[in-house]
Amino acid sequence: MRGRRDRSPGDAVRGRADKVPRALFGPLPWPCPSYIATIIQYESGGNPNAINRWDTNWDAGHPSKGLMQTIDPTFNRYAMAGHTNIYN
Repeated sequence: MRGRRDRSPGDAVRGRADKVPRALFGPLPWPCPSYIATIIQYESGGNPNAINRWDTNWDAGHPSKGLMQTIDPTFNRYAMAGHTNIYN
């Protein structure tokens, strides 16, 4: 169908999906890379440098960024120690 984006996680997304939970939440007691991969695919298409320039967060001066399209205040509040780069 024309204009339809493929929402299935590709290899690039799956390769990053196992790192996101550790960066945001630390070790998790349950496997979730496939769930995280789906979110990454939907939010950024697997582009770690993605920036949302069209929504209310952008208008307010804190755009959604990175694989999970997180805003800086949320990332800074919940990122685990040593994880300081919203794009990585």
